[in-house]
Amino acid sequence: MAKWGIKVSQPNKDVKTCADKDLVFSSDWNTPKIVESGMTTLAVAANSQGQKTIYHNYGWVGVLVYVNLKPNEYYFCDSSSYYVGPGYRDYAICKIEENSFTVSIRNITDQEITFNVSYFILREEMS
Repeated sequence: MAKWGIKVSQPNKDVKTCADKDLVFSSDWNTPKIVESGMTTLAVAANSQGQKTIYHNYGWVGVLVYVNLKPNEYYFCDSSSYYVGPGYRDYAICKIEENSFTVSIRNITDQEITFNVSYFILREEMS
């Protein structure tokens, strides 16, 4: 039976025959896998802060969160992600807990803004 997966080799190395040390990536390695992904919105009133909590049942996991702090531009949301520009001085912060994560977004404009929030929940298999 064939073994399926992905391998990426370093430049000038044959991915079919090179040693693992010459690989950039192999799906055989225990790397975090996406176990859930999604998108949600958060409407934040003018000159205020809004929060959205996403719940899951995976325990402690890694989370990648992106927020469109500027129209058509997504910013990685960690413990402090800022975009400062004309008409925008907004920020987004992500707090990770055991079975949830909360995205807080500050809107310092004179109008309500609906932010798009994309997320990926990552989990590494235990050996």
